[in-house]
Amino acid sequence: MSSFDYFRALRTVASLLRFAGRPEDADGLPSFIQEKFIDLMTSRDGILALNARDGTKLTRHLEARTRAPSSSFLMASLVVKAQNMIHTETYGELEHRLSDLFSYAHKRTSRMINYTEGSPYVLQAFLNWRSVGMSPGRMNLRTRITGKEGTPYTFTEDHVPQLLWQSDYDELFLDLLSPFLNTNSDSVMGRRMCSMALIRINFNCTWGEAAQKLDLPVTRTTTVNPTMTSLGEAGLSEEFENRLRRLAAKLSNDSNKIDYGNRRRLLSNFNTVPYEDWQEIRDKFRVQNLLPNSRSRPAAVWVWCQATGGEYLLSPALNQGNRTYQRQNYKLFLRNALPRIEEALLDYKARLLAGQTHFRPLTTYEAQGAPIYYERSP
Repeated sequence: MSSFDYFRALRTVASLLRFAGRPEDADGLPSFIQEKFIDLMTSRDGILALNARDGTKLTRHLEARTRAPSSSFLMASLVVKAQNMIHTETYGELEHRLSDLFSYAHKRTSRMINYTEGSPYVLQAFLNWRSVGMSPGRMNLRTRITGKEGTPYTFTEDHVPQLLWQSDYDELFLDLLSPFLNTNSDSVMGRRMCSMALIRINFNCTWGEAAQKLDLPVTRTTTVNPTMTSLGEAGLSEEFENRLRRLAAKLSNDSNKIDYGNRRRLLSNFNTVPYEDWQEIRDKFRVQNLLPNSRSRPAAVWVWCQATGGEYLLSPALNQGNRTYQRQNYKLFLRNALPRIEEALLDYKARLLAGQTHFRPLTTYEAQGAPIYYERSP
């Protein structure tokens, strides 16, 4: 979690505490701010009880109690408690710590999402919390589903691309998901969701944890729960799960699994095609007039996507300089240049993975203990 995301989560949880915290939540706070925290909760609950007896809704007095606190001691109590709740090692632990707060807040408002959307991490934790205990018609992928003879599937998170293989998606999931997804022509949202579901079906984890295993931002999971709910309401969740089982078994039985996780690590600093390689591509395929040097960056985006099965918006080359310009430039590249140089770039991708180019990974990988190897062609 970046510093900015941490601040957003801290602010969101502090706001939730002000709205729905309980006096007993003061446990663990320093004694000099416990009193302020308890006073806030009891005063707010007293107003709620009074309004309930009068048959009225929230008054301006209660609204005043949910605004940003003017007392520094009160602010300190909320921030310290929020910090204790979000300071976790895993995403699953974050969900667990916030579950009671979600439950108490949900009893007070049906618009809980308004209190969580300030942080993508807290929002996804709430969506995951809301999905637990679904009705039988909805799908719950929390239970580990094992392969034949009771053994887990034999693939790891590194063997699953960020975007499910297009051919498998078209064959198994396109007809199921397309009615429920507002997707573009290449079904990025659906393919991403299926990759995360494939992780969940083998590792008994949450959607947020599945995203992290695939090096996806947790914000990529916000459309998942509504889609799963729609599948359940249409009576298609069991069919979706059965198709996932088929794909998981197919991947487990594949003796030539690709390590996409290692490819992402290997190419995490691949932000442009090196100048020497670019000149070689121009000369070898005789396309000098089609390949100005400015095209080397969008070409790197495309090669990265082909090599890693990743989402183009997460490509290292797209995260350099002005992102809006880079995205527009990439779309122009796909439309105007790629059809004429796709063969050349596929050849370059093969040489890149074989370690036969001028690109080299960052040496910091060795210090981090990450595996570094080049895939050799058979």
